[in-house]
Formats: sequence, structure tokens, C-alpha cells
Amino acid sequence: MRITQYIKNLFGNGRGDMLVSLFTPQQAEGQGIATRVILAGGAVTVMGVALATAVGAAALLMLAMSVIYYLMTQVLGIKLDLDPRAIMQQAQRYANASPPN
Repeated sequence: MRITQYIKNLFGNGRGDMLVSLFTPQQAEGQGIATRVILAGGAVTVMGVALATAVGAAALLMLAMSVIYYLMTQVLGIKLDLDPRAIMQQAQRYANASPPN
């Protein structure tokens, strides 16, 4: 099966055309199908790269926080005592406070 025949079969039923139009800019709606497929592929690629960058940044942030926690507790000997109940009570006090008159 040739590529052109595959593309025609894909967009012949209308569902593929609707999917491509979802990722195609409005300025390119009057263009040919090949141009729209290329633009949609580029948009999906850019979104994928942005997602991968965001996931990598989140992973590096967690790694950095872990290193800081390790240095504070193991190297410097600082003892962190966090009580979740105290944090929740403080948050509930702020939530129940009446607004100023």
C-alpha cells in the first residue's frame, strides 16, 4: 500500500480529518491535506517535547530537594520534626477566621 493511498483511506471517513484539524492552526484550514498533516505532526511533536521537558524538570526538582534534605539531616545533623496535625490545625484556624469588618 502506498503512502498516498494510506492517507486517502485515513481521511476518507472523516474521523482522521477531524483529528488532524484538532492539532492544525486555524490559518492553515484552507491548505492541502499534506500541509495540514505536517503542521499537526509538528504541533504534536512540540507538545511532546514540552511534556518531556516538564517531566524532566519535575524529576530534577525532586532530586534537588532530596539532596538538600539529605545534607540537612545526615551531614549537618539538623533534626526536622514535622507534625502534620499541627499544620492541619493551623490551616483550619486560617480557614475559619472571619473576614475583617
